[in-house]
Amino acid sequence: MHDERLLVDAAWLRARLDAPALRVIDCTIVMTPRPVGPSRIESGRPRYDAAHIPGAAYLDPVEALAAKDGPPPYSLGDPDRVGAALRAAGVDDETTIVLYTSAHPMVATRAWWMLRASGARDVRVLDGGLAGWLAAGGPVPDRPPEFARGRFGAVRVPALRATRDDVLAAIGDASTRLVNALSAEQFAGT
Repeated sequence: MHDERLLVDAAWLRARLDAPALRVIDCTIVMTPRPVGPSRIESGRPRYDAAHIPGAAYLDPVEALAAKDGPPPYSLGDPDRVGAALRAAGVDDETTIVLYTSAHPMVATRAWWMLRASGARDVRVLDGGLAGWLAAGGPVPDRPPEFARGRFGAVRVPALRATRDDVLAAIGDASTRLVNALSAEQFAGT
């Protein structure tokens, strides 16, 4: 798909939904903030089972893409782990992947990075997620699709990941900006 947009809308997706080199992936997880400590994270699989975009696979970014037993729940999994999850969802090296959620949009953008940092070349995010799809009149099937196993070969893309040493070096560098994407309350620890 020669279009370079990273954020696509429901009309864009609907026009391409039957393309053989397209895989839509629901990466919903449900996060419940706690007053202290990390948010409670639950699988979005029940939401996917209730309603999903036609042809969509479900991948839990924490269970399928993150490092097994990694420190934060969104740490990047090794290429073998990410590759196995994408192959199971029918993804090949040439597949255009469109990610969406039915809950927190930031999960789709994090999954976008996890897939790109693992060698996926064409990954997009659906603007508005499932709610945007439904608002545009998009259908939802009553059962999940079946997929032929894909042939995705995951590789680590070092340029898409900053190491601890990279961050430490950036702290004193006036030409580099570090951005914390947590809420103000989470950042302050309140």
